[in-house]
Amino acid sequence: MKTISPVINSSSLTLPFPSGCNNTWYTASMAQTAHLNPKLHEWLFDKSSLTARLSEDTTRFQVQVLREGIAKLAPHEQSFFATDTNMHSREVILICDGVPQVYARTLIPEETLAYADHQLAKLGATSLGAVLFQSPEMTRSDIEATYFNPDSALHTLSQQLGQPTQKRLWARRSIFKLATHPLMVAEYFLPAATAYK
Repeated sequence: MKTISPVINSSSLTLPFPSGCNNTWYTASMAQTAHLNPKLHEWLFDKSSLTARLSEDTTRFQVQVLREGIAKLAPHEQSFFATDTNMHSREVILICDGVPQVYARTLIPEETLAYADHQLAKLGATSLGAVLFQSPEMTRSDIEATYFNPDSALHTLSQQLGQPTQKRLWARRSIFKLATHPLMVAEYFLPAATAYK
């Protein structure tokens, strides 16, 4: 099998949420999101596979893993899970034709990993979305969105990726379940993302 060289030198990056993401999140109809550009709003709240959508107009789609391991959660993130056991974290960059477009952070309880026979901890450069959307057991909650002002850690990451911006950046999150076993996926749109164009 041909090895794809990493696009990003991940050792030079400061990952933005070492203790979880403390932002306030909003539903599609709230005032904070209802006024958004219609295209951005549609990208944020589209319940189809982001991987599939990004791949549509991309010659070369890549997933580069930045970090996998035990996660620290913000208190409101912990509230989504019935357990306080170890939480597996997977942080990746989704790259389209060499351009980083999305930073994604997934939180997976140990019980969910065990239910999936620990395959979700062995994805490597395989997209998590490609796996989830193929599962007949998968359900998804409503999507929530949030934004980051220019002084945020997400903007610091964007600058380190060669995408400095003073514009507000947006993200979305939702809870997926495999049968009754949850995991949280949050996707943060970087300045070069098609969602802003």
